[in-house]
Amino acid sequence: MNLPPLVLTIAWPGSVILAVAAVIAYLIKYPEQLDRWASIIARCAAWFSARAERAAVSKDIQAETNMFQKSVERDVPGILPHPIIIEWISQSESREAFFRDNQVVVRLRHHTNRDINMVTALLLYVSKGLLPRSRPYLGAHLRRAIDFTTVRKILADSKQHSAANYFFEEVVDPELEDRPQIKVHCITMQKLDDMGYFTRILLQELHHLGLAMQLRMPDQDVYEDTRELVSFLDRLVSRQPGEEIPLDFVGTRTRVGMILIAKAKTIDHIGLKAYERRITKVINLGCSSIYICAWRDNVSIAEGLAERYRDSKILRVLNARRYRVHLPEREAMQAICIPCRVIKQTTDDNC
Repeated sequence: MNLPPLVLTIAWPGSVILAVAAVIAYLIKYPEQLDRWASIIARCAAWFSARAERAAVSKDIQAETNMFQKSVERDVPGILPHPIIIEWISQSESREAFFRDNQVVVRLRHHTNRDINMVTALLLYVSKGLLPRSRPYLGAHLRRAIDFTTVRKILADSKQHSAANYFFEEVVDPELEDRPQIKVHCITMQKLDDMGYFTRILLQELHHLGLAMQLRMPDQDVYEDTRELVSFLDRLVSRQPGEEIPLDFVGTRTRVGMILIAKAKTIDHIGLKAYERRITKVINLGCSSIYICAWRDNVSIAEGLAERYRDSKILRVLNARRYRVHLPEREAMQAICIPCRVIKQTTDDNC
C-alpha cells in the first residue's frame, strides 16, 4: 500500500531523528568508536591534505588503543586506567608521554611509515599509562618485558600485522639480544598470557602492590617480591599434568593463593568442601588475594564456589568474565579466573 505524501512528509523527519538519536546513544555507550569513524573519514580526506593524513593516523592509533584499554579496564580495573590521545609535534621537539585531564597525552613526531607511528605511540603510552601506581616498584627488566607484552597484545587485538612485524624486527629483537634477561621475562609473560593470567593475575597483583606501597620509596624487598611472584606464576603455568607444585605465594608484600578446579574426581567424591577448606587455609596463611581458576566443564563449578562467598564477611568476590584460552597445538577451551580479595582472617575450617 502506498502511503499518502503527507504521511511520508511527516514520517521522514521522525525517522531521521530516531536514527540520529540511535547513533548518539551508541557513541555515548561506546565512545572509543568515535575515533574509529573519525579515522575512516580522515583517511578519505588524507588523499587531499597532509593535515588530514595526520588526523587519520592519530585517530587510528587512538581508536585501536582505547578499545583495548576499555576492554582491559572492564576485566581488571586500575591497570590501564587512562585512554590515549595523540598530539603531533615538529621533528625538532622531543617525544614524550604525560598525564592530562585523565588521559595519557602522547606527543609524537609524524612519520610517513604508519607502522612506526603506531609502535612508537604504543611504547610511549604503556610506559606512562600501564600500572601507573606500580611502575617504581618493578625492576627495569621486568617493567620492559611487561610493556613489550602489552604492546604486542594491543597489536594482536587490533590485527595490526604489519606494525607487529616492525615491532618485533626493529624494537624487540635488537633489545632482547642486548638484554637477555628481558627475553627470559618475555617468555614467561607469553606463557601467562596464553593462560589468561597476564592481566588477570600478574598485572592485577602488581596494581594492588602499587596501591599498598602508598608512594613509599622502592627497596630491595619489593623488587625481590615482584621477581618471585613472576617465578611462582611461571612454575604454575609450566607444570606438567600430575606434577605437584606450591599453589601459594607468600612474599614480603604480596601474598597470593590459587584455587584450581581441575580434578573432577575430587568434586564427585566430596563436593566443594575440599576447595572451601583450601580457601580457609589460604586465608590463614595471610594471603590477601585468592584466584579461583577453572577450565572446560569445571568453569561453572568455579563460578558456583565463588558464589558461595559472594555475601561472606571474609572474601570480596570480584566480577569475572569467561574467556577463551588458545594454547599452542591444543584446542581452544573456555576458562575463568575469579579474583577474590580477603577481607579478614579466619580460623574456622567450616567457613
